[in-house]
Amino acid sequence: MELSSCGSIGVGWGIAGGEAVGMSADSYLAADGIENVIRVLEDLEDEKFTPNLQFIELNACSGGCVGGVLNVENPYLAKAKTKHLSKYLPDSLDRPGDHPAFDPEELYFTQPITYEPVYRLGSNTMESMANLEIVERYMKEFPGLDCGSCGAPTCRALAEDIVRGFHNI
Repeated sequence: MELSSCGSIGVGWGIAGGEAVGMSADSYLAADGIENVIRVLEDLEDEKFTPNLQFIELNACSGGCVGGVLNVENPYLAKAKTKHLSKYLPDSLDRPGDHPAFDPEELYFTQPITYEPVYRLGSNTMESMANLEIVERYMKEFPGLDCGSCGAPTCRALAEDIVRGFHNI
C-alpha cells in the first residue's frame, strides 16, 4: 500500500501510543524507551495496574519506531513529520475486508517456517567463544552510543558483523 493511500491510523502506528490509538482502545497504557518498558513489565508482574486495561503497548525505542536506531532521520523531526502528515489524513482509508477483492487467505503463510539460527559468531563453540573475545575488544574501542550511523543498530551489532565478515572497518 502506498503511503498516500494510508489513513492517519496507519501513518501514526510508528509513534509511541500509535498502536493503541489504532486499536481504538478506551483503556490502554503506552510506554516507550527500554527502561520504561522494563518498569512497566515489572509493575505488571507485581499487579500494580488496574485489571480493566484493554491494551498495553510497549516500544523499546524512545518515541516508538520513529525514534529507533534504524530511523534515517533525527527521531524528533521524524515524529513531527509523522504527526503533521497524519493530521491531514482521514482515520482510515483501507481496512482488511472493506474491499470485495480482499482474500483473508492472503494473510496466512503458504510455506512452512524453518528454523534459522540468528546469532552465530563461529562454526562451533570454541570458534564462537574466541570470536566473542574479539567482539569484546572492539566494544572497548567503540563509542557505545548505539546511534546507528554506521548502519548497524548498536555498537555490539557492528562488532559482531565485523567479526563475522559482514562489515569492514
